[in-house]
Amino acid sequence: MTSTSLMHYLQALPRITDAERLEVLNAAVDHMRKAIQQHGQLQLSFICTHNSRRSQFAQVWAWVLARQLGFANVQCYSAGTEATAVYPSVLSALQYAGLEIDQREAGSNPVFEVRIPGKEETLTLFSKTVDHASNPKQGFLALMTCDQAYEACPIVPGAAHRIPLMYQDPKVADGTAFEGAKYAERSQQIACEMNYIFEQLNA
Repeated sequence: MTSTSLMHYLQALPRITDAERLEVLNAAVDHMRKAIQQHGQLQLSFICTHNSRRSQFAQVWAWVLARQLGFANVQCYSAGTEATAVYPSVLSALQYAGLEIDQREAGSNPVFEVRIPGKEETLTLFSKTVDHASNPKQGFLALMTCDQAYEACPIVPGAAHRIPLMYQDPKVADGTAFEGAKYAERSQQIACEMNYIFEQLNA
């Protein structure tokens, strides 16, 4: 896939029209708005099983859209019920969207830095569990991006609220001719929904 500019990618995001999905997103917006009103800031932790695909996409796109729409007081994290590694097709899809990604550390669970082109701030990306030192300990919103993690973690220690925000796992296309397209599709869906969330918070 040939990469595009981030601005063009964001401007081309489709609008959300599904009423049921909008209801889910608006419930998340309500929790976020209350947190900002109460604390003046927002800590979002996106959680799935392996912290390798959906929760990574969600952390990155929440971070990007928060900054693009003027929310410097929003911090974005991700975690899994177990740690594995960021799946390579996640990185490819994010680079296709126009984000800059550099590998900082190698190994079985590599560490990457994500950057919005033209900006100095970076987001560190690697697979980790909820109790990892880099994740928030108290008062954050836990957004559960997969059914398995939602069921496995009826309580997320320290979370102010646990919010279901489920996505289909692009892993279903791994090793097929459709892998790249499926990851691009999931990346776009999550970017679209994070864009909607922060637009509503700005309203």
